[in-house]
Amino acid sequence: MDKYKNLVLEVKPDLVQLPLHIYQPSIDVCKEVVDSGTKLIGKLVLPKNTVQVPKNHFADMFKKYNGLISIWDFGGEPETRPDQAGCRFGGSPKQFVDLMSAFYYTGKEIDPENTIGGCGWITPTFNGLLGNDDRSGFLRECLGYWIGDVLDFVSLNFYVYGYGGTKNIFVGMGKVNELLATWEVSKPIVVSEFGVPCSGDPAFYHIIQTPERQAVSLLEQNILFNSMGIDYSIWFALQYEGWGLVAESGEKRPSYHVMQTMMRMLKGSIYQKQIKALPSRSVEERWITDKVQWHVFNKGAQDVHVVWLTGGYSLVRKAPPGAIFYNMYGEELLNEVLVDTYPKYMVTDAGQVGQKDFMMR
Repeated sequence: MDKYKNLVLEVKPDLVQLPLHIYQPSIDVCKEVVDSGTKLIGKLVLPKNTVQVPKNHFADMFKKYNGLISIWDFGGEPETRPDQAGCRFGGSPKQFVDLMSAFYYTGKEIDPENTIGGCGWITPTFNGLLGNDDRSGFLRECLGYWIGDVLDFVSLNFYVYGYGGTKNIFVGMGKVNELLATWEVSKPIVVSEFGVPCSGDPAFYHIIQTPERQAVSLLEQNILFNSMGIDYSIWFALQYEGWGLVAESGEKRPSYHVMQTMMRMLKGSIYQKQIKALPSRSVEERWITDKVQWHVFNKGAQDVHVVWLTGGYSLVRKAPPGAIFYNMYGEELLNEVLVDTYPKYMVTDAGQVGQKDFMMR
């Protein structure tokens, strides 16, 4: 974060997740970011073959960032086994629960106010449905060893493009909620990683998008996570090959500007509801009723609507009286508005625009 501090201060995110197993930012930079109003999350993924509890390492990290980091997320996709690409933990479910328990109790001993959880589960992506393999057995066994007792929250790694698309968000959440309910674990759910690349490793050719579509994906998924009551979601990453908001060259990708606009438009808002769209009386427009995504956030005296169409469809609409439209980069749109696969913001007085005030002609 030291290198990109100014970018973080410019975007003004609610949260920044620090991969402390990769680098540990300076205390001074962390303090400056925290003082700006951004909270820090400490993320820790141990080396793949770790089975002995490194309690002293845990304690040193908690002490170093005490008072600056109060949210701690342990683990990353432990379900991915050694014979599968991307394995980050080679041990058994019982060994993983022992590590999580040591991390949890060490952090609580140093500061009882620490919020400690994890474990970056990939089960919602690889849920056994939509053609994806099923990796949920590892999480199921961890729950059997009562890992829920040492989690203040449950974190998920959610990669949906190439694995069923955004509908896998709903399928994956169903799988995770079923497992948690079976073991009577009722904890907040967060998304510790989501994203999609716009260049890079040929292994990801099946999911690589254009830079602009990457930006669309960032905004759409954030809105959908909000609609499901997920406490927070973390885009992977600020800079990392084709995944980052910023390219290796330092160039800001469209996703960077869309993130910045999203923070400006939605910061401090509360998700209200999804509105069922009723486009028109014509057969052609009734056909796309279920293609409309229309979500409403409230910011006190104002509502912020986020609207887009799926499946490549589009509609031309006039803004309701008093409403102001913006594209996903924050540029104001005048007169007629093309509602299409690129999300648009509509700002209105609170409660001014409802089901019959916009989509219907």
